[in-house]
Amino acid sequence: MGSTETDDTVDAGSPPVAATVSLPGDLGIEQAAALKALLMPVAAEAAPVLIDGAAVERLHASALQMLAAVFRDRRDAGLQTGWLQTSAALTAATATLGLSEILSLNPERT
Repeated sequence: MGSTETDDTVDAGSPPVAATVSLPGDLGIEQAAALKALLMPVAAEAAPVLIDGAAVERLHASALQMLAAVFRDRRDAGLQTGWLQTSAALTAATATLGLSEILSLNPERT
């Protein structure tokens, strides 16, 4: 499954360093539990979270639902969440399911 990285170095006065989550290429239904385990450590993180979706080639609606819940919950808590990169498959599926706005994705973005 993908990876999560954070920089725990704290420098008084500097902004928090973003946590990065790299999504794997396969986000099919059978990967739902692993995706949840990947996202939960950063879901409530105070620092900004950046998700790298460049490798995503296959995904199921359940994966998009989990991503949407993380984006929504973090937005509601006033926390920043964004994308480093997205694959064409991820962007297209997001647009098809009407989740582009909640996932902060422009359908033309790849």
